[in-house]
Amino acid sequence: MRAITIYQPWATCIARFGKNIENRTWNPPASLMGKRIAIHAGKKFDLNVFWRLRAAGLIPPNMTERDFPRGCVVATAKISGVVSDSDSPWFLGPLAWTLTDIREISPAIPAVGKMGIWELGFDPDQERPEAVPTVQSDSPEPLFEF
Repeated sequence: MRAITIYQPWATCIARFGKNIENRTWNPPASLMGKRIAIHAGKKFDLNVFWRLRAAGLIPPNMTERDFPRGCVVATAKISGVVSDSDSPWFLGPLAWTLTDIREISPAIPAVGKMGIWELGFDPDQERPEAVPTVQSDSPEPLFEF
């Protein structure tokens, strides 16, 4: 299955909180339209985005940075289209891939991500590899607990 790496907290928002668009500056490859893609949570965590999403009510108030897995596949989704405008609270533009049939992968499957679209090597909806590389997060511990 093809995959895309997305920084946290965005990847978990796709998997769990109704984020059904992925903001990009480029169109997905035509060969992926209507196809399922794996959503890989990268190692990077954007704390400023986390606080903005929490303040907007798009992330539950009881969640902390530790609740967002990194370096693993957290969902799969079908890429169903591309929009250049949307009323969605998730839309930032300039383009957004519309995602449908989103399936959370729980527990998340450790995997090493890459830039762009890349080959995962298995279908996380169908199988769990017996041996996957373990990925350690290089993100610091949160400074605050709420």
